[in-house]
Amino acid sequence: MTLEVEVPDPPDLSNRSTPDLPNREAQDQFDAMEPSGATDQFRRDGLESALRDGAWQEAFDEWAEYTDLTEAQFETVRDRMPEFDFFWDPQEERLRFTAPPVSEADVEGVGVDAATVSRALSDLGDVVLDVLQDPYEEYWSDDAEDVVWSEETFGQTRGEEEL
Repeated sequence: MTLEVEVPDPPDLSNRSTPDLPNREAQDQFDAMEPSGATDQFRRDGLESALRDGAWQEAFDEWAEYTDLTEAQFETVRDRMPEFDFFWDPQEERLRFTAPPVSEADVEGVGVDAATVSRALSDLGDVVLDVLQDPYEEYWSDDAEDVVWSEETFGQTRGEEEL
């Protein structure tokens, strides 16, 4: 079943603080990190550019093709999408995301439970990371800081990218 809705805007990653992680140990490690001197150690500027240049659209389209949410249930998910946080984890040297938290009170009376909304958000976050990682795996290494995102990269369907 394909969810046929308008693609929402990607989340705004600017002016974010240290990422909030559900794992307390990982959060403590992030909180204890010394600033690296880089203006964006979490590489959110590049990620936001990539999302706006087509990665979000591509990931959303793929996710919408496979989600089992109804349009009415999707509205609850859409309301939380701006709260997504995508970032580079400098400790684990990989892309990560945190999905917005959802409680039962958040979904009361909308015909969907919090677990379904949380799962849908997590699934979307996973697809976004897949789209971001596939064509730019080398970008995320510390050796390739000068690589520039390109609108053309996300204009092709996955599997047709030129490597």
